Amino acid sequence: MPMINISAKAWKGLIQWNTEVSNRHFKTSSLSLSLFALGVMNVADIAIAPRPALASLVQIGYTFDGTEHHPVISPYGVSSQVNAINNDGVLIGNYGEAPLFPQKGSFLRDANGIFYNIDIPGFNRTLAYGINNRKTIVGGLDDGRIGYIQNTTGIETLLFPGSQGTIANAINEFVQIVGVYLDSAFQVQGYYYDAGSFISLSAPGAVNTFAQGLNDAGAIVGDFSDSLGFYRGFLYENGNYTILEYPGSTGTFVNDINNLALVVGSYYDSDRALHGFAYSNGVYTTIDFPGARVSGIKSVNDVGVYAGYAKVAYVPSPLPILGVGAAFSYSRKLRKRIKNSKTPEVMSALG
Repeated sequence: MPMINISAKAWKGLIQWNTEVSNRHFKTSSLSLSLFALGVMNVADIAIAPRPALASLVQIGYTFDGTEHHPVISPYGVSSQVNAINNDGVLIGNYGEAPLFPQKGSFLRDANGIFYNIDIPGFNRTLAYGINNRKTIVGGLDDGRIGYIQNTTGIETLLFPGSQGTIANAINEFVQIVGVYLDSAFQVQGYYYDAGSFISLSAPGAVNTFAQGLNDAGAIVGDFSDSLGFYRGFLYENGNYTILEYPGSTGTFVNDINNLALVVGSYYDSDRALHGFAYSNGVYTTIDFPGARVSGIKSVNDVGVYAGYAKVAYVPSPLPILGVGAAFSYSRKLRKRIKNSKTPEVMSALG
């Protein structure tokens, strides 16, 4: 594929790359805002073939503890995805009004299962992508125009110097952050942020570089596209890049790394179907949501609980076909636990 050149207007949907494959994955030579609107749902997902009828699918979030899969369905929209999970089981994710496009807003679900709507006043849209064990949240505002950090003390904005847009994807316990920015040539570059200073990250041979996750040791993971539009993952530590590529895949996307050096992400198989995976000590393991047409892993905590999203069959009603667990998520009992909150209530949940 030809080199991707992202327009300033198209960047407004770059936030959407996080649905993973998050979505960043711009697989055409001319991307429009409408295309980006499909994704942080993976632009990667857009290319799946053979493609089932969109009307038959809905995107949900889920967690996986190594034994059981637990659907996570936001009460604020039709579609959901989980972007991050901390060691206490607190989740950050996105929701949307369309079945497959969870890009309208973001939610926090606390360790007790209570949902909070994240909506930072003064901005058109708030999308949250990362959370650490101190419950500090990071993400993007106004369609990727500016990144942000949110905790109990308030909100701080992030803008890579000279960039056309900035998004914060992940944060560790030392408040070190990784994310992406749009440079002056309208190419996507990764960055590392620490104590007020930014460092640009560009993988060898990359046209676009996406820094997606980091751990407390400062190991950074993400992915990049080359001049042919092919995606590979990377691990960056001690100044060196290591390429990560699921064996036999036709595209690999890496989203997170925990403090045990467990790496997670998604890959395309030879039939262009998208799957989640975990990587540790040279071994790749596929992780899929049962019965899903598409699966992706966005995050893993130090307890070994995975979080991500799946596209599953649904009937034309509020309830996807997910069994008793999903039905309970929409039950009157759970809805009583929903906090339709603005920033003050979310801040209290972070305390």
